[in-house]
Amino acid sequence: MTAPSRIAAQRRTDDIRVFREELARLEADGVLRLSEGQREAVAGHHDALLARFAAAFDIDRDARAKPQPAA
Repeated sequence: MTAPSRIAAQRRTDDIRVFREELARLEADGVLRLSEGQREAVAGHHDALLARFAAAFDIDRDARAKPQPAA
């Protein structure tokens, strides 16, 4: 993977957060079950990406850290 820009890294970080939320919903609804090995592989890959992005850029790793739009 080439080195992303801060904007690309933040976008990917947001995508990972959304993926994890949707995966949890799918599992709770009984639609999809990953094996333990698959779950660990995906989580490990995502965790490594997030660590790399956090070391290289000022990214918001979770929704609480992101600035919220004004109401």
